[in-house]
Amino acid sequence: MMHPTRLTFPAVMAALLTACGGAQGFSNIAATFPFGLPLNASSGAAINMGGAAAGVLNDHNVLLDNPANLGAITKTAFSGLLVLDGMRITQGGRHSNHVAVSPRQISFAFPLGLAGVVALSIQKETDATVRFFTDSVRLSTSGFFGRLGYHKSGGLTAWRAGWGRSIAGKAYVGAAYERLYLDIRSTKVIDLNNYPANSTRDSTQVGFRGHGLHLGLMVPIAKATIGVAGRYVFKNDVESIQGQFRLNEESALPGSRMKQKSTLRIPPQGVLGVSYDFSPRWLAAMDLGVVGWREYSSHGILADADRDYAVSYGIGGRFIPAPRLLAPKYWETMHYRLGFRYAQLPRESAREVSLAAGVGFPVKGGGLLDLVVNLGRRTDDAYDDYREDFVQINFGINGGRKWIRSSPTSY
Repeated sequence: MMHPTRLTFPAVMAALLTACGGAQGFSNIAATFPFGLPLNASSGAAINMGGAAAGVLNDHNVLLDNPANLGAITKTAFSGLLVLDGMRITQGGRHSNHVAVSPRQISFAFPLGLAGVVALSIQKETDATVRFFTDSVRLSTSGFFGRLGYHKSGGLTAWRAGWGRSIAGKAYVGAAYERLYLDIRSTKVIDLNNYPANSTRDSTQVGFRGHGLHLGLMVPIAKATIGVAGRYVFKNDVESIQGQFRLNEESALPGSRMKQKSTLRIPPQGVLGVSYDFSPRWLAAMDLGVVGWREYSSHGILADADRDYAVSYGIGGRFIPAPRLLAPKYWETMHYRLGFRYAQLPRESAREVSLAAGVGFPVKGGGLLDLVVNLGRRTDDAYDDYREDFVQINFGINGGRKWIRSSPTSY
């Protein structure tokens, strides 16, 4: 009699990727990444410029890309981002379409006068969502015939509390404490036509709670601003609970429940950014980032990453037709942006490219509503003729208010 546990995870993924036309899920490529698909959880303005924000002084970036940005904020500020994500998975002549909606970040900054600026944020950093269910899948090497399903959800979320300050108006420094939460749940379903008694679902739950530091520095030089930021997460315990169940039963099979505990080291990362204000109308920015996957380890609880370092870069520009007219037309005050981004993913053979275009709509009181369309493609050379084309519609809401005003001078 065939035993279902002989169907290893690589064999399951091979079958699912081969049958992607019947899949009902999200990024297949990210199924083999340690924490899921990396997300760009920044402000709408930053995403619209290819993610280039480490060297851009902007109230609405709060502490998201560089905590030193807080030092330049002089009013209460907030930023939020909601993303409608559509994707087409294609392999050969087959394809499937998928849609998801999720909030990416919300952040607030509060000036405290000479004490600097404090801020809070919540960011969704990765998305581990994968859903497949295929009918009549056959693996010739094992004789398996029946239905195969795989469902994975969760990801990495960061809660941040930060502080920033201006240093004599010549530089800005910032620091943030991070509390990180990693929760990933996965279920593998094997429904055997010829062996119904051996039809099972394997369940795995991974949890991690960690602490990190995010430090930054920004230095304006004439019309340019140079920014650098780095992040380090302290290693901590990670726990995995696994069990195998009969289909439609809640009790685990005898001897199948297993609990593992080890340590997880999340890779450090850094970014160097520069922006240049050609005039009040034109701004250009560029970022170069790196993630040190060489330092990552989970001792087998999570997937491996075969890169030593994953490099990304983004470049973008912003144009405001008439920022200083006393009575401009509304369209002359809108922020028009364009950006390009390239990112290496945790697997050596995987990468992502995207192009963003959008508009920032000014609102009364100095706020800005961002509408950004991001078009891109994700590929992995490990899978023949396979790609993920995505369209992301980003809705950013940004605002702020200066609560303390200077008293008018009397003569």
